[in-house]
Amino acid sequence: MHNKEIVQENYEVIQEIDNIIEEEYDVLMEMYILLQEEQELTKEKLARVTVEWSNQLKENLMCIAVDMRGYGDSDKPKGLASYKMDNMVDDLRALVKGLGRERVTLVCHDWGAVIGWRYILRHMETVEKYVMIGAPAMEVYGWIAQREWDQFRKGWYVFFFKAPLIPEMALRINDLSIFKAMKTEGTTDEDIEAFKYTFAKPKALTYPLNYYRANAFGQVSRIKKKPEKYAPGLYLLGEKEAFISLSTGPAMEKVYPNLTYKLVPRATHFAQQDKPTLVNEMMRNFLTSSTK
Repeated sequence: MHNKEIVQENYEVIQEIDNIIEEEYDVLMEMYILLQEEQELTKEKLARVTVEWSNQLKENLMCIAVDMRGYGDSDKPKGLASYKMDNMVDDLRALVKGLGRERVTLVCHDWGAVIGWRYILRHMETVEKYVMIGAPAMEVYGWIAQREWDQFRKGWYVFFFKAPLIPEMALRINDLSIFKAMKTEGTTDEDIEAFKYTFAKPKALTYPLNYYRANAFGQVSRIKKKPEKYAPGLYLLGEKEAFISLSTGPAMEKVYPNLTYKLVPRATHFAQQDKPTLVNEMMRNFLTSSTK
């Protein structure tokens, strides 16, 4: 087959995938957007739902859920430069524009939250409210990691994941047993198998690891012009958080105006899975409050 024919065939496949995505909302991994209608909120019918946010998507809210770049069925561009944080911020901005929405409520976890913090600094005018779970802004993380042993100790894996090849090999040991170790009260054996199925695919671990490799501390440019007014925000950390220092909570409140930090009792890093009823209640109370 000639190169021209291969390109044409690939183009047709991409077009077919695009048509499918236009008809149904795709899978979610780290980030989702709540679109609040002026009228009564209605539950959006989702064709497919992944494990991490399944308990939240049961709420009586219209939700748009997507895989971040490099995850699940989303595009997986090669090269570390493709995974620079601002590229993911641009992805999210394009999504909001593509949905035809002027303002949204943003809810993010882990790397989704790291990117979410940067998104609201660059595009605060598009944010009604926001909820970040399990990760502070990168600049706050770096500042605390340099000064507190607790965060430096908890974040050892951040440095390990920057190495080539070895992290992929380590994570694949014993049939991806790392996912069994991450099991919480809110996940089932079927959930773990779903994660393993996704990350067992060729290079399915490499692209998410590129987030760590492409975004070293000090290499992410500072945003010089900060928003004049900040949307109301909620920052949640599990009481049993194993990867993020709880001191990032008060620190984020100092850096981000109009932000409220709350601890989720007895929850781990995966608070939205671990204590879904409690997290849903905390989110619902925040989203329905009259905070401006």
